[in-house]
Order: sequence, then structure tokens, then C-alpha cells
Amino acid sequence: MQKNIRRLIFVLLSFIFILAALFLVFYSWGYRWDKEKFRFVSTGGLYLRISNTKPKIYLNEKYLKKATTGLLSSGIFLSDLLPDDYLVQVKKENYFTWSKKVEVQPKMVTTFSSIILLPENPLITDIYLPNKLTSNNETSTASNIKEEIIDVLPLPNNKEIVIQTKEISTTTKAFLNILNINNQNKIEIYEKKLAKNENLNLIPTLKFLDEDANSIIFSLTVNEATNFYLWQRVNPEEIQNISQVIINQFKLKNPIKKIDFYPNLENKYLILTGENLMIVDLNKKETKKIFSDVKDFVRKDYALFWVDNKNAVYSYNLILNSLTPLGVLDLPKNAVIKKMEISPKSDYFALLFDDDSFYLFKAGEEAKKMEGIKLFAFSFDDKKLAYSNDKGELKIYYLSDVNRDVIYKKGEEILIDEGVFGLENLNWFADLMHLIYQKGKNIYFAEVDNRDKINIFKESFDFNNFILTNNKSGSIWAWRTDLLQKIDLVYENLNK
Repeated sequence: MQKNIRRLIFVLLSFIFILAALFLVFYSWGYRWDKEKFRFVSTGGLYLRISNTKPKIYLNEKYLKKATTGLLSSGIFLSDLLPDDYLVQVKKENYFTWSKKVEVQPKMVTTFSSIILLPENPLITDIYLPNKLTSNNETSTASNIKEEIIDVLPLPNNKEIVIQTKEISTTTKAFLNILNINNQNKIEIYEKKLAKNENLNLIPTLKFLDEDANSIIFSLTVNEATNFYLWQRVNPEEIQNISQVIINQFKLKNPIKKIDFYPNLENKYLILTGENLMIVDLNKKETKKIFSDVKDFVRKDYALFWVDNKNAVYSYNLILNSLTPLGVLDLPKNAVIKKMEISPKSDYFALLFDDDSFYLFKAGEEAKKMEGIKLFAFSFDDKKLAYSNDKGELKIYYLSDVNRDVIYKKGEEILIDEGVFGLENLNWFADLMHLIYQKGKNIYFAEVDNRDKINIFKESFDFNNFILTNNKSGSIWAWRTDLLQKIDLVYENLNK
């Protein structure tokens, strides 16, 4: 072979080697050849963390067969994507589809760490079916008794539920019971014969000493006089008029307007008598006045908040015995408190009035006032506040900086849904990245992620009464007079 030819081959092979080496270097750095731009470009990626098993991933409507979750991870990583906008879809048979238009940027991984698909037919469990009962009196003619559900309240122990029913025959009786969800055993708390056209619902004012409801306080109002009663599991047959016990023991001049348990202690209570907020200890026979001129109060754990008759707001730590003024409300005369709530970590205190004015307080910060608020719900980490307003909007207000898939700054707001007038219930899902809300017979499950459109799944049920919980099953309690059910939104009903 001639020397020139060998030299040419050497140069050609060297050139090919250099090109291949450059290609490998560019490839290792995440560069790919873009046919449209006819040059190397830096790629990006997508990370999808999906709670459901065996989802199917589509990219620009093309099924990615190899995009599957690992044995120990629910995450899917799509790498080497050219910078562009992509339609990402997550599908599963008999489930609602999650989809977003996603921008992939060079040298960046776009993350969606909380994707949840809801089944079209969720798991539904019958919890209680009121029966048509027959009188057990063998000496008398059997009479039909119709039982109806009035109200329910699940206990935090997730094993029991407080249920109030009404039995209708020749007379009408109201029953307040604790129902064991698993074995259907009942523990009676209270029974009352109702007068004609009398309506009684004890559940909205119930107070519990602990998660298992070992002690319960409920109130009864007769002829505009309210008395508070104490029921205890250790002696379920006996009910004490605890308000009269306290008044008699401490010779109080004014009736008790409100009462709550002192946290984690029996026979110790917080009471509002007249306008005095007090601690009473029946065991030690001691009283302590915390504050006077109090309009109303609310407690969570050892945090106590109240509004006085001059519309000033205070917080009080029961452990440290420390008082903190939070601000003064600018209210019209005769404004009525519609809802008072302490946030889950007790950092915030919220007040909603009958004119839909809303106040948010935190020690050391200026109070925030909002108008036209209908419903609100704190997230369990005290970092977000969900609310609906009179414009039919459902929004998230950020109480502090949040850095997850998207960075949101304190004071920022995002719109979740609109045109949703008349919402009746609102709560956070366990992952803090989804909301559950109810309007009429419809339940909505919405992600808190405003990149592109927000995925909102809608389920309809033949009920008007719902309690939205925050557990990982997305459990909802639904009832009407003839049926109580538990609906687990994230689990599929395989029997259908």
C-alpha cells in the first residue's frame, strides 16, 4: 500500500475516532442530537412519583412501555428528553387519567412527586343500616319502630364513630351512641324522649377528653337554659350534670356558657361563666381566673385563644401560663362568630364571622383580614390555608415558604378551582398536595399544583351529608337517614 494511502487512512480513522470521542463526551454530559435544530442540545428529564401500582405512562400520546416503577420505588425517571413541551399522561384501567403539559428544560429534572389516580368506582363499605325494629314486649302487640340517622362524628382512634339516631313509633326517642365500626357493638351515651316536632342534635357541641372518647361532654338547652353533661366509659350508666356540679362546688353566681376539658387531666375543666374564663379543678377544689370580659374561647391541646367583648384577641399557653395579645378586630356591631379554629400546630388562629369577614392571627405578626370567605381549612403542617370565597373561587394562601415540586413564597396565592359556589366541606388530603371538597352530592379531589391545568377528579354519590377526613385512604363518611357508609377514595372497588 502506498505511503499516501496509508496516511489518508490514518487521518480518516483519527478523524472518526475524534468524532466518536467527542460524541461520547457530549453524550455523557447529557447532550443529544436535535434533528430539528440540527445541533447538539443539552437534555432534561422528568421524574414522576405515582402512588398507584402499574401505571401506564404516555409521552405526547405515545405509550412508554419501559417506563415502569421499580420494586422498591414508586418513582419513574424519564431521561434524555430534548428541551420542549410534552404532554404527559398517567393512565390505569378503571381510573381517572392524570395529564399535564410539561416544559422540559436543559440540564433540569422536572418533578411531580405526588401523582394520585382515583378509581372510577371507589371502595364503599356499609357501616350502619338503621333497621325496622319490632317491640320486644311479648305481652303487647308488636309495633314497628323506624330508626333514622341524625348525625355522625368519627373518633380520632379510627375504630369507632359517634352516631345519633332517632327512633319513631308511638313516641319519638333520640339516642346518642358510640358505634364500633368492626363489630357493630354500641355503647349508649344518652337517650331522650322527644316532644312533638322537637329536633335535637347533640353532636356539634361534643367535647372529648382524648382520642378514644373515654370522657365526653355534651350540652342540652331547655327553656333557653343550657346545661352540660359528663359521660364516662368507666361508668357509662351514670351521666353527671357537670355544670351544676361546678356551680354548686364553687358557688358560682353566673351560669356556665361554655365548658371544655383541661388537656389530659380528669376532673379539671376550662369554663366560661358570665364573662370570666376560668380553670376549675374538682379534685383540688381550686379555681383560677384566666381573663375577664370574654366573649368566646376555643382550645387545642395546651393552646387557648379567645375574643373579648372589646373585640380584642388573645392567646394563652396553659403550660407556661403566658398571655399574648394578638390584635383588635374591626367589626360591625352585633357581629356573630361563625367559626373559630386553631391551626393543627397551634401557630395560627382563625376567626370567620357571619358577614364572611375572616381574620388570621399569629403571634408577632400583623393580623390578616380577608373578605367574602365562605370556608377555610389549615394544612396539617401549618404552611398553607385553603379557602373558598363568594366569587366561587377555591384558593390556596401560603402561610410560609414551601419548596417541593414548585417553590411558593409566603403570602403567595394560587387558584385551584373556580365556579364552585356553595361548597359545603373542605379538607386537606394526607400528602398535603391534594384537596378534598364537597358540593351537594359531588366530591372533588384536586392537586395543589398550578403548572398547566390542575387535575381535578369528580365523584358523585347518593348522599348530601359528608365528613371529609385526612387519612391516606381518602376516607369519607357519607350518610342519610337510612344508611351510613365509608368511602375510601383511593381504593378501587374490585367487586363491581
